[in-house]
Amino acid sequence: MLLAIGLCCVRSAIAAPDVCDESRTRLAGAGTPEARRMATIALAECLINKAAAPGLTAELLGDRSHRSALKAGLDEAAGLLKSDAVAIPSAESETLASQKRRVELLRAFLQVFQAIVAADGSEASNDALMSACVELAIYTDNANDEIVSAAKLWQAAAYRRAGRSDRTLQMMRPALGRSNGVAADFYARIERCYALADAGQFVGALALAAKIDGRIDEWMIAAPQATRVSARRTATMTRVSLYRRWSAALAKDGFDARAAEAAKSATELETTITDDSHAGLALENAIAELPAIDTKGDDGAESSSK
Repeated sequence: MLLAIGLCCVRSAIAAPDVCDESRTRLAGAGTPEARRMATIALAECLINKAAAPGLTAELLGDRSHRSALKAGLDEAAGLLKSDAVAIPSAESETLASQKRRVELLRAFLQVFQAIVAADGSEASNDALMSACVELAIYTDNANDEIVSAAKLWQAAAYRRAGRSDRTLQMMRPALGRSNGVAADFYARIERCYALADAGQFVGALALAAKIDGRIDEWMIAAPQATRVSARRTATMTRVSLYRRWSAALAKDGFDARAAEAAKSATELETTITDDSHAGLALENAIAELPAIDTKGDDGAESSSK
């Protein structure tokens, strides 16, 4: 069922027009080196932050069928960020400093996204995930609260996929503390539920998922009703998934009766989802709603806080 939710997100993205068409047109029409640099950064940002968001949402929901298309978009962004077009001149100016900070941010998130999409449990994959977490760490302390939430989410997700759920548990504290109401913050808490399950703490994982479900209206009070419905659906399906994982673990250990009870709980909980008009909670941005790069001087909102 979680896969079905993820597939719905991906199919919607495929059916929609390319969200980066405007950025591509801008790059094609850029005539000066400065214009090409700004347009190249903008297209890379669109590919990483906007176009990748549906596929990365599905990744969080357990659906890997999107990986080929997602990888292609991220690889395109990587090529743009390695191109001579984004080389920052050595001349000092706040505009150039702002561009440099944005490129650094995009590269850090791109690295973790590529590592997650390529995750396969191998030693090389795990090393790539851990390395990406190091590069992302600076953004867990940032003036932009949404960037902080995104950095914590993708670090938590990467640690889990590298087999280091203990790191996810260490960083996602407190799990029921203040929320800024964005989807990344919500999913970071869901990652903690799965990290508890990875550690065999299924009772704790289920209890936390239920508490998260009960706090959604409070955390997302400013969000549209449809967003809250999608979040509740995601939290409920997280509990279904956890019950099924617990059932499988119990059966493996020979506790057949308890395994059957857990499986029954999963089925009963799944039947409570009666509204099929909402898929899982979608990430509108894989990172955040980033401010425009200021060409007249800025205060470094996208840079790490000092």
